[in-house]
Amino acid sequence: MKLNKVFVRVVAIILAVLLAAAILLSVFGRAADVPDDAMEALRNEQLRLAQERREVQAGIFELEEKNASALEIKAAIDENITLAVAEADNIQAQIAEYDRLVFEKEYLLQKSVEN
Repeated sequence: MKLNKVFVRVVAIILAVLLAAAILLSVFGRAADVPDDAMEALRNEQLRLAQERREVQAGIFELEEKNASALEIKAAIDENITLAVAEADNIQAQIAEYDRLVFEKEYLLQKSVEN
């Protein structure tokens, strides 16, 4: 029973992170006109983390189907949580990068208005 509650919480966290990522990418994805190496690296990392999480999630489902021990399932869920946290950190880094890009654009706009 407790394992099901943990699983539901993990899935809720994962869905929240994915929803936040989708919103951020749709809103801020158009903000940068010029590709930025740091942003591209963060996006690539986000894709890698998402793929790794999907693989771990598939492993969790397999473990549950095989009626694996609670410790094995817990270890897989812990790994999934670690990846979700890494994904959230990545999204925060993307937000910081977007903030930097916005500041840079504001500076350039102000400089061009002054001239």
